Amino acid sequence: MDKIKTEFRRRMPDLVGYTKQKLMRDLGAGITVGIVALPLSLALAIATGVPPILGLYTAGIAGFLAALFSGSAYSVSGPAAAMVPILAAIIQNYGLQQIPYITILAALMLITFALIGLGRYIHKVPESVILGFTAGVAIVILFGQLNNFLGLNGLEPHKHFAENAWETITHLMSISLPVAIVGVLALLIILYAPKLKAITKVPPTLIAVVVATLLVMFVPMFAGVPTLGSQFGALPLGFPSLNLGAFSLEHLLNRDLWFPAFQVAALIAIESLLCAVVADRLTKTKHRSNQELAAQGVANLGSAVFGGIPATAVIARTGTIIKAGAASRLASMLHAAIVIAFIVALAPIAVNIPLSALSAVLIITAVRISEYKEVAHFVRHKNWRLASVLMTTLVLTVFTDLVIGVSAGLILHLAYRAHGQLRGRNRSDRLGESIASA
Repeated sequence: MDKIKTEFRRRMPDLVGYTKQKLMRDLGAGITVGIVALPLSLALAIATGVPPILGLYTAGIAGFLAALFSGSAYSVSGPAAAMVPILAAIIQNYGLQQIPYITILAALMLITFALIGLGRYIHKVPESVILGFTAGVAIVILFGQLNNFLGLNGLEPHKHFAENAWETITHLMSISLPVAIVGVLALLIILYAPKLKAITKVPPTLIAVVVATLLVMFVPMFAGVPTLGSQFGALPLGFPSLNLGAFSLEHLLNRDLWFPAFQVAALIAIESLLCAVVADRLTKTKHRSNQELAAQGVANLGSAVFGGIPATAVIARTGTIIKAGAASRLASMLHAAIVIAFIVALAPIAVNIPLSALSAVLIITAVRISEYKEVAHFVRHKNWRLASVLMTTLVLTVFTDLVIGVSAGLILHLAYRAHGQLRGRNRSDRLGESIASA
């Protein structure tokens, strides 16, 4: 019994001496981020190219499991913007039916990373590379949302960013005014609602989605605006079913899936451990890197068997839950419970949400994760070698894929470092400071 208590204190120190006051803080923070996660999870699923309900399954199932076993008491997990380009490319190249297998393989790789102790090294990716790939991902997401945001018609999907961007540009004359008005209104609400004192405690994304939905439902001018229901049908009601019988060992042993699974696992590892470092700085705590990797592995196994997509800890939602007063991992678990409660009881009401409003949510998300101010500061004030690492990573992430971009950036960084020509601060320090001051 003493060994169990000792292990509990070591693995979950945030729950030692838990009090009613902490519970109230966790309740408030969990509800806040749970509400934020609802429209964002739907939007990320659509951007990835999977049914919207899978975004909710991921936020609920993976979010709960990751929080329960996490090596970072405050990390919030779920579908992530950084994952969108990789998963979209995987779906195009391998098909949607392979996503569960790739998720399971990635989960097993994450658990392997934890067992061999890679956690202590992964989050030390240099600042220039991290900034480059996050800015690159943001550009891909932003351009990918313009079609739904503006209601463009007649577009042909392509595999490469440049072709899709050109397709968007050449179809700008097909803009739908009602769709664009709804999207712009949602965008403005997200930006300016936090400045109104009367509603500062209500997540602005929720206000934007509710207002946009009411417009589409009750104002004749907006009656034809595409919605979740018109594009994807009604969201299924009820807890996601466990579907182990749908998996075959033959598919899991398919070597063609190992590389995309490694791409997904590497991104989850980097994003989750960077998120944990940021949470440490904001809360003056210390995470357990390998425990966090194992938790992400368990969470992604859970996501896969309940029909979800790959999940990772997310810096923006983690920063939000900390600023909302979270006292322990229970806040993140409650955030997931809110999402699950919505799936079980309220999913059908989402059919009237306009796609342009969800695109507005993702456009704002893309701008925020781009850290454009950090990128501009970096390029202006760092030496040209560091700037070249950032720009190489950014350009290759946009025009090829994230793995090529990150790999090229790391190789260039190591080449410069081998000659003793690089100096820079750890990105986690600056990112932690920027979130703390936000």
